[in-house]
Amino acid sequence: MTQHPVAELRENPSLASSGKGNLAPSTFQILHSKSLGGRFAQQSNFISDLEEIVPNFYSAIGYALKAWQKPAPKIRRGRDEAQGVSTDAISDEAESYEPS
Repeated sequence: MTQHPVAELRENPSLASSGKGNLAPSTFQILHSKSLGGRFAQQSNFISDLEEIVPNFYSAIGYALKAWQKPAPKIRRGRDEAQGVSTDAISDEAESYEPS
């Protein structure tokens, strides 16, 4: 498992993949903790602390979460002009294509 504080990941997202080679993340969990000490034993304190923690978590972390989207493909060199995407240019490239 890889664990990092959100503040560090926001500054340097590559921390999550550091030392992982070509592995890609498939899931993640976000944990927010607060030490309640002896307050946890009293139900009324627990509820009031919970009512404070949940909105704080959402404003600090939850609102910024969104589904991952693959970035748009980049235009290859030679494809940024009309001649580069003509049927003749694409046909020529297809004839010389050799799969790796």
